[in-house]
Amino acid sequence: GAGHDGEPLALFASPWGTRFPNVDTTTIAGINRANQLHLVQSGIVGMVYSPHLYAGASLFNQAQTGRMFTMLRHPVDRLVSLYFSETRKEGSSS
Repeated sequence: GAGHDGEPLALFASPWGTRFPNVDTTTIAGINRANQLHLVQSGIVGMVYSPHLYAGASLFNQAQTGRMFTMLRHPVDRLVSLYFSETRKEGSSS
């Protein structure tokens, strides 16, 4: 992640007490950095989020296996939300 290159692996706390590692696994560059820092092998994280399934899988090995889960929204709820979002955009652009 930007701003953390060259820094050792560490956790930082949000104002709400949640702790996060100083790597960004939402980018390929961040996943590469997490691999270099042995993020999963360090044991400091219990979950890794990434939209890059195959690149993210490279963080794990036979000793530190990962599990994948997907969160989906009901398609009708998505369409209703999209409809109202688009109608609000059209109303604000005039």
